Amino acid sequence: MNDYIFFTIDYDPGNYGGYTYGWSAYDNGYDDGIFTGANDARRGQSYDPERSHFYKDATGGYSSGLGQRSVYQQAYRDGFLKGYDEGFRNWQRYCTGNTCRRGP
Repeated sequence: MNDYIFFTIDYDPGNYGGYTYGWSAYDNGYDDGIFTGANDARRGQSYDPERSHFYKDATGGYSSGLGQRSVYQQAYRDGFLKGYDEGFRNWQRYCTGNTCRRGP
């Protein structure tokens, strides 16, 4: 396995200044991260969550009714990194044949 080090954090509402939708953003990012990490590992790609368009955009599940986009993106990216790590390390749990699923 390739060497990789990324800092991941568990969800904590204090990280997002009381943002009401932080858990939703984190959870959306986590699910997308599992899907992306599992697919990368299944295809033999290197560990690189920041390569993903999901990580770069960080808007999966976002709508203007959810308030500040920048805070949503921060929570989403935190969840994405955590999910990507899980998906990459344990891709066999999330993939069957050539298909990987989102989330646990």
